[in-house]
Amino acid sequence: MGSVRRILTDWMVEPYGQGANLRDPASPIDEDTALDTRESILNAATQEFVQKGFAGARTQEIADRAGVNKAMLHYYFGSKDALYGEVVTSTLQGFFDALRPIFDAQDVSAEDRLRQFIDTYLTFLSENPHMPRLLAQDLLAGESKVPGYFVAAQERSGLPRTLPILSLLRDGIGTGEFAPVDVKHTTISLIGMSVFYFIGKPILDHVLEVDAGGSDEFLAERKRNIADLLLHGLVARGTRESDSPHRGDM
Repeated sequence: MGSVRRILTDWMVEPYGQGANLRDPASPIDEDTALDTRESILNAATQEFVQKGFAGARTQEIADRAGVNKAMLHYYFGSKDALYGEVVTSTLQGFFDALRPIFDAQDVSAEDRLRQFIDTYLTFLSENPHMPRLLAQDLLAGESKVPGYFVAAQERSGLPRTLPILSLLRDGIGTGEFAPVDVKHTTISLIGMSVFYFIGKPILDHVLEVDAGGSDEFLAERKRNIADLLLHGLVARGTRESDSPHRGDM
């Protein structure tokens, strides 16, 4: 979670949630120390949540991993729920921050922006391989809070509630670069092609004998394959008899 330090800079001194009442306003806090402590707790919490899920994770174990006492953990985050929310939200914010330049670059073709999106997406997943597994555990457990964390991360990054990838696809359709596909189904397909490898990596590496060492070369190949496969179905090539009358924006 290398992006956590940057994300927390603006509010690193203030403790979170219930623990905020524990702070003595007269006591000065060294900002670097506060930031290092928060980041250590977040990194430790990420490991604990990934290994044991939210229900199985224990705040004492997280504190031990971070090298702090349990009271310090509650001082900064207040509760396990708040800590989990910050782990997910801050990681997603780092992803959204990286995507903003792509969506803001209106002078770049839709195809190039889509390739940049795929490149950034898979780079994020490779640097945060725990996140797909963590979110999958959360969603499968039922009553997931992930949608709320997703919205919070969008708001921190200044992204609109409507996924910008939908607008990118619509732009490509509008300029004639892309065929009139259903943008929502296309987005689901893109997410599935990108995320599943990182969720099923242990068995896929064994069964398909790919990327056992986690090489940069394989990641680059994966990015190209997703982009090429998707664009073969997106790039406008004239009217096709197989085009469905239901295609286009929903």
